[in-house]
Amino acid sequence: MKWKILLPAVSIVLILLPEMKAVCVGPQCHAIRERSVPINRKARSDSTVHCPKNCKCNSTFYSVNCNAADFHNIPTQASVLQNTHNLHLGYNRIVKISSGAFSHMKHLQSLAVVQNRVRTIDSGAFKGLTELRILYLNWNRIRRIPKNVFNGADVPQLVTLNLPGNELESIESETFSNMPLLRVIDLTENRITHISQDAFKGLTKLSRLGLSHNLLTSAVWVIGNVNSFQSLKSLNIQNNRLKALPANILDSLPKVSRLHLDLNPWICDKNLRMVYDAWMMQQNRDTDLFSWFCKNPQNLNETLRLVDLSNFTLEISTSTEEAPTNDRAPSQASPGFGHSHQTLVITVLCTGAAGLVRWYIVN
Repeated sequence: MKWKILLPAVSIVLILLPEMKAVCVGPQCHAIRERSVPINRKARSDSTVHCPKNCKCNSTFYSVNCNAADFHNIPTQASVLQNTHNLHLGYNRIVKISSGAFSHMKHLQSLAVVQNRVRTIDSGAFKGLTELRILYLNWNRIRRIPKNVFNGADVPQLVTLNLPGNELESIESETFSNMPLLRVIDLTENRITHISQDAFKGLTKLSRLGLSHNLLTSAVWVIGNVNSFQSLKSLNIQNNRLKALPANILDSLPKVSRLHLDLNPWICDKNLRMVYDAWMMQQNRDTDLFSWFCKNPQNLNETLRLVDLSNFTLEISTSTEEAPTNDRAPSQASPGFGHSHQTLVITVLCTGAAGLVRWYIVN
């Protein structure tokens, strides 16, 4: 009798609420829901999420953390990687990034392969990462970057590229090419001695370039990449082996407001003074960062800060002294003084801000 009463009731509910879906309650159902949470809203509802071994997967941030997972290769087997936004592969033993290594991770936005043993990056290594915005390759053993490995076709959305602490020796032609959104390149602490004239071709929005702690001896490449530096605001070439700068270097850096040049063995001559004067004449320049250690002349082997003497009062007096009479005296005589062998003494009394005045010798 009870079954006869209940069956019509169930039928009525099904008819009145045809769209009602089954709801599972209780501790057992809760455990099921936890196991079946997708890593990404884009994931298919019937797919099973498998986190790579030794990794941690965060479904809220669509992130997979495989730091210190003892990987020797880029992981490929886990279905969760197909929809991952952020992938961390730091502190592993990866030695090579092969062509198409991340082709199955089309939704990656941030990729970090830091503190590995990467020596080789194949052409096409980042092919298909059309949503990638930030790439970290810090502290590996990369010696060479193949031409066009970073290009607008493979990584059109890339904004920040970090390569510090590697073993790069040169930046060849079109190493970074036609990436319209790339704003930051960090190449600090490598072994770079040479940069090609069009190494940064097509980087119209590049705003910060870091090249400190390398082995550069020339800055002529700045002139050659003038079309790519029209938006550059910060250039760091401190702690290299630079001795001179092109006199017109600032013409190629129209928007640079932060220029790091210290810790180079500068030859402080009239050419360097021309660059400094041009810098000081332009507004919105960060002059605190513009100081040099003069390698030559040797009597200027201290940090040289050129200052405007208009704020100082100078009193100059002259006198002559007989040169010492010894065998070396004739060779020390200045041209145009005949055989008088006299020394001109200039005494300068400066009244102003103490400690700011340095001798400056124009060759």
